[in-house]
Amino acid sequence: MSKKPESQRDYNFSDGVLMQLTDTVIGNGNRDTAELTPEGVTPARLTDLGTLNDTFRDMPDDVEWAGLLSERTEEKDAALEVCATGVRNIRRMAANIFGEGKPKYRRFGFDSINSLKDADRIREYFRIHRRAVQNAALLAPEGLTATVLADFRAACEAADDAYDVMVDTIEDRDEATEDRVELGNEIYAEVVKICNTGKTYWFDRSEAKYNDYVITPSGTTANMPPVQAMNLTGKAAHSVTSAPLFNVEVTIMRTNGNVIVLTDAGGNYAANGMAVVAPENVQVRFKLVGFDDRTENITLVPGVNQVLNVLMTPPVLPPPMP
Repeated sequence: MSKKPESQRDYNFSDGVLMQLTDTVIGNGNRDTAELTPEGVTPARLTDLGTLNDTFRDMPDDVEWAGLLSERTEEKDAALEVCATGVRNIRRMAANIFGEGKPKYRRFGFDSINSLKDADRIREYFRIHRRAVQNAALLAPEGLTATVLADFRAACEAADDAYDVMVDTIEDRDEATEDRVELGNEIYAEVVKICNTGKTYWFDRSEAKYNDYVITPSGTTANMPPVQAMNLTGKAAHSVTSAPLFNVEVTIMRTNGNVIVLTDAGGNYAANGMAVVAPENVQVRFKLVGFDDRTENITLVPGVNQVLNVLMTPPVLPPPMP
């Protein structure tokens, strides 16, 4: 069976701009309901379009999925590192008992494991566990016990599970992207139809209202102010040590949908290319496990890049019981 072709956006502007355009067209349609209802642009149709737009607004965007995938990848890497620690221990035992390069040592497959991809590496970890079980009596003098074997087996299973979760997240991200593109295209197609109806009706009646239904290449109507992109960047740090904080979830709570980014190892975050039509007051929430949430107010200005740095404070713990 051939793979389904990847969906492509039918519009050449951001999803945020599409949401704003849709809100504007719905507002224009409700204003002109007396004139456009006989043409098929009914209040119920506009309500349905608004419902679609709200659903679109609530869908996690790729920034959120990228953050989730980053978390799952880190969990997989951490699980693999636990396995690698177990392998180094078993390798030491095998080298001391059998001698490096000897047939029984080579059957463990230690030498090639680091060059393998994750899925193949996990399979080799299970094989090393199996070989260790088969040689348990011989390796016992070097410290191989039932507990060591059980712990290593558990680490292999945890790595296998973490890898599967990461792969599932990749697939879920692809499906979510497909769903988001398809819904965006559905909304855009309906907006275009409504605008075509509005232009036809107002063509020789009102130039101003005609322009309310003209969609420009930038995703505005002719009477809307131009959309300008802006960047919000900054750094999150420990309030006491000033150390940068990694993986802080930064949520910019906009009227047309939240923008979520994560800080990198240096504590830096960047929400780039946000479409802004007019000054917009927003709250920016910073969240990290082990720290109090922090919320800041800021005004986004079209075309003006801004910097917002924050210090995050660990919660104050109650004194120990006497």
